Amino acid sequence: MLIKLTRALPYSFFRFLRFILFPLLKTHVYVFLFFFGFFFRSLHSYGQSKGGNNLKTSGLITLDITVSNPSCGYNNGSILVVPSGGIAPYHYSLSGNQQSNGYFPGLNATYSYTVLVTDVAGNSTSMPVTLTNTLPPPVIIINATVLPTNCTSTDGVITLSGSGGVPPYRYSIDGVNFSSNNIFPNLTQGEYFFFIQDANGCVAKGGIGFIPGQFDCINPCGLHCNGEGGQNSVACGNDGSLDISASGGVPPYLYSIDGNNYFPGSSNPGFSNEFTGLSSGFYHLYVKDANNTVAVSAFQILQYCGVSYISIDAACSQNDGSITVTASKGLEPYSYTMDGIHYQTSNVFSGLGVGIYSFSVKDASGSIYSVQAAVYDRCPAVAVTTRADTCNQNKGTITTIGTKGTEPYSFSIDGINFQNDNIFFELGSGTYTVTIKDANGFTGTAIGAVQNNCIQLVLNTTNASCGNQNGSITVTASNGKAPYQYSTDGVNFQTGNVFSAIDTGIYIITVKDAAGLQVSALATVMETPAPQISVTVSQASCSNTNGSITITATGGSFPLQYSIDAGNSFKNNNVFNSLDSGQYITAVKDANGCLIKDTIQLTALPTPLVLLGNDTTICNGKPVLLQAPQLPGYQYLWQDNSYAANYTVNSNGKYYVKVINQFNCFASDTINIQYILLPAFFLGNDTTLCTGHILILNPAISATDYLWSTGANTNFLNVSAAGSYWLRLSTGGCSVSDTILIGDKPTPVINFGEDTALCEGQTLVLDATNPGASYKWQDGSAAPVFNVDAAGSYTVNVDLNGCQSSGHKLVTYISKPVINLGSDTALCNTVQVLLNAYYPQSSFEWQDGSVLSRFNVSKAGTYSVTVNNACGVMRDSINIVYEDCACKFYMPSAFTPNSDGVNDVFRPKYQCLFDAYELNIFNRWGQRVFVTRDAGKGWDGIMNGAPQPIATYVWQLTYKDNLTGRLIHKNGTFVLIR
Repeated sequence: MLIKLTRALPYSFFRFLRFILFPLLKTHVYVFLFFFGFFFRSLHSYGQSKGGNNLKTSGLITLDITVSNPSCGYNNGSILVVPSGGIAPYHYSLSGNQQSNGYFPGLNATYSYTVLVTDVAGNSTSMPVTLTNTLPPPVIIINATVLPTNCTSTDGVITLSGSGGVPPYRYSIDGVNFSSNNIFPNLTQGEYFFFIQDANGCVAKGGIGFIPGQFDCINPCGLHCNGEGGQNSVACGNDGSLDISASGGVPPYLYSIDGNNYFPGSSNPGFSNEFTGLSSGFYHLYVKDANNTVAVSAFQILQYCGVSYISIDAACSQNDGSITVTASKGLEPYSYTMDGIHYQTSNVFSGLGVGIYSFSVKDASGSIYSVQAAVYDRCPAVAVTTRADTCNQNKGTITTIGTKGTEPYSFSIDGINFQNDNIFFELGSGTYTVTIKDANGFTGTAIGAVQNNCIQLVLNTTNASCGNQNGSITVTASNGKAPYQYSTDGVNFQTGNVFSAIDTGIYIITVKDAAGLQVSALATVMETPAPQISVTVSQASCSNTNGSITITATGGSFPLQYSIDAGNSFKNNNVFNSLDSGQYITAVKDANGCLIKDTIQLTALPTPLVLLGNDTTICNGKPVLLQAPQLPGYQYLWQDNSYAANYTVNSNGKYYVKVINQFNCFASDTINIQYILLPAFFLGNDTTLCTGHILILNPAISATDYLWSTGANTNFLNVSAAGSYWLRLSTGGCSVSDTILIGDKPTPVINFGEDTALCEGQTLVLDATNPGASYKWQDGSAAPVFNVDAAGSYTVNVDLNGCQSSGHKLVTYISKPVINLGSDTALCNTVQVLLNAYYPQSSFEWQDGSVLSRFNVSKAGTYSVTVNNACGVMRDSINIVYEDCACKFYMPSAFTPNSDGVNDVFRPKYQCLFDAYELNIFNRWGQRVFVTRDAGKGWDGIMNGAPQPIATYVWQLTYKDNLTGRLIHKNGTFVLIR
């Protein structure tokens, strides 16, 4: 039992109780107890109404709870409650179900339970208890159902499967006989209960496998059977009972629980038939109607024997306790045992000390059931409440309340000095062992802790470094009333808990909370010293870069880094080698960033400065004077071992001098000198240039750069006009030049015009006259003109004072156009004809105004064409009719074997079936130039490998018409055009 004083009364009130009221009541114990009880209830009410958290209490009743978790989803869990403290006897309640003992069996894991224990004084303690199912139960699933073929047949089948639990599964229809077979055949119409058992032995009852009635028997198969627990559906031994109710079918009904022995019942539907004297387990319930239709159901009777107990607590340190065990729901007489071996007829067990005992009860049927019970002591017990001290001012208190044992009580906080007063005043913070002593001298103890209501401080400092004010103090406050304020002088407070940028020293840190309580503590900020350095140097020799600096540092915070460039760059090594002479600013930086610098000078012996100049090129053999530095004590050594200070150069070469001063330091220099001699060149004598001709100027020597007077920089120049031309050649900075003067003279002019074509009988005069010139024509003649009267290529060369020109003209002759569209003809209705009037260099106009050289004919009519060229006009026409015919051949009137892919072969066009085909072609002298018996082949204008000339040719055609069987002969003419 917990008593919580949630708000303390004023301290002066406690002093009034101790020094005024309590002495007055010393001799009146009962009055005192009454007053104290009234005062305590008032105090408790005061705390509840005012709130607060200054007092803490210890509970009077504590609970020791033992849990047995259920398994397999059964109601087989239990809770055993053993209380201590308070005043026995106790009353027990589990989630509202009350009883006189602390054992609660038959529990499952479905609910959250609350245990409530109340002592005889009305004090109570509660505690939530959760049960966990230890083995998961399996679940049965009905997968498939096969209906029986008629109302009374036994060929129904139900197939099962399982889930949950732990496979493999076993199945049963009666809850007794299990197997791995999940198929149940030979079933009639009705309801069936099935059972599943997993690998852990957990058994679960499945849903109803229902095979519905679907046939019209005397009464539709609607008989149903339901089982319900009777008054003793929870059995202890053989006192269980079941009620079977039936409906549907045809009454009267017979009832059975084994399927063999049936008992009559009422003829009224719904009559309940009871079976008694049953033990716990699974039962099949059978109902048979007047048609012998059987309905089956199932029911489980749980086992539970009622056992209760009453315990009497033992006196303090005595074995005078007892437990009385009471049995019910079993078959009398009962026998009892506490060790499971020796049974007795008496249900009273005496002479017991404090402890938990297990008892078993056996009834006349041999059924055994067990229960646990506890015997408690009657030793005095003390409950403690405390009031905290305030910042070590010894203002704490402890208040005690005694229970059990034999009054009156006395109390002590040191185990030696006892007092009747139950309040201890003026206590400092700490843990106290409170002892209660009853009238018989028995004792009990409890622990009371007096807290210290004072602000607690934790100070973290960061030392200053490098002689700077960069230290800090961080203050963490607790155990007071937030928010806090912070100060380093006790006057000026801030809300931030960090003091930064402070110097070394000792600081008094004061913290003030929201209640105005202040506390102070000392914080020391130390100095982290910066590193100290010393530098060792090794000087460079003769201006070489072989000096070194070694930096030695002490103090500071490691690791250290080193620099010789004033801290621009650092490295971990403190030695710097290969240094030239000069000034260096050394620096050392430690882990805190402290930086210490020093300036160092590296010196070296002087070295001569020798400069012969840049490499150079000398033109045309000019001498060069090389001069070394001339100072007292200097010595010289040239490449040829000469010793003078100066050296004259007049040829190509590499020149070197070494200069040694009086300190024996030396320096040297080298220069390359190249002499370039450019040879003279000649662009040629001054000359003249024929108009329109080109003169190529070429110096015929190599150089690096070319520059002509025209600005060109090529190694040659094409000149086409009179003028003065110069060229400057350069190599390595040296150059040479030449100039040529060029005049001009006329070149003969010849203009024959474009190539031309003449008609037959025309002539042409070609004129190449240039005064003072000489001529030479293609035939060797030397006249300035030439008369043309035949086709050919005509050329002339003309020379005028050494300037030459040539002329050329191609002359061809053309004739008046020659065309032949052919003779008037008749064509089959499905045949199209292409009329060809082509003649070179001519224009064309057909009867419909079209101007192509060819005309496609697809219907009857007169077709005419006019062909015109520079030499004349030619006209022709042809009349074409269409008719129905067995076989028709169309012969072209002309063809052009010029390999342009159009009309290159002479051959007929046809659209019929024929045999005995032969085509002969003759020239105008009667010579046969072509013959074929293949209608797919034609003449390409060649005979014996030679192209035949433009002319009119005769064709002869013979073929046999397959439609009429007639042998056909045809002939005609056509024109070969090139």
